[in-house]
Amino acid sequence: AGTAGGRTFATLIRELANEYLHAGDYESALKLFKTVAVVYRREKWNELLCSVLMNLKTCAKALRDNEEYLNICLEMAALHEATDEHAPSAFAAALAAMNEPRGEDEDAPTITCEDNLSHTFILKAGFSTSDCAPGEPVK
Repeated sequence: AGTAGGRTFATLIRELANEYLHAGDYESALKLFKTVAVVYRREKWNELLCSVLMNLKTCAKALRDNEEYLNICLEMAALHEATDEHAPSAFAAALAAMNEPRGEDEDAPTITCEDNLSHTFILKAGFSTSDCAPGEPVK
């Protein structure tokens, strides 16, 4: 009953997060979508997770949180097996985000990934298992 209750709660939180998103309260929507994403990762519901990640990406972009935006794009690209339709655009968005200047400091690094390195980048950023989740230690 605990798992079913958690799933129902996640569904309700997702609906509330959608309302915040449509109202333009990106900070609140981001917090709630992150809560839902944890449940979807744990349950390995990649299609639902991808949908939540799309909304998280919208929030991060609106909040100008480049690091969060890049992390979300990379996670979406890593979910390519379950979400083939979104993986190429997520990969392209991740490349674009990495090439953005990182602040006004001259010494701030800008990560670049040219076309000839794209395949290396995919191999380095891809996950070989869906048992990994951002923020959790790797065994």
